[in-house]
Amino acid sequence: MLEITDRITRILGQVNTGTANGSLVITDAVGGAPWFSSVHGLAMTEGQMTPDIWLVGNTLYWSWGNYPYTRIPATIIYGTY
Repeated sequence: MLEITDRITRILGQVNTGTANGSLVITDAVGGAPWFSSVHGLAMTEGQMTPDIWLVGNTLYWSWGNYPYTRIPATIIYGTY
């Protein structure tokens, strides 16, 4: 049973990172705290990496840094709770 003070998770969208560093402003996050989860569809092998992903306010960032690895794209699912 939900109480009036409960917070329900809402998925707002998803973004594919490709292999470039990037960011996305979550404009629909009004009234909730943003969250994210990432998935990739490849089996990882040595010398490959998925991006680091983090939130600052309502902006979602992803980056591979300056590491000499093969960049594996990820799909980031984001929303509010």
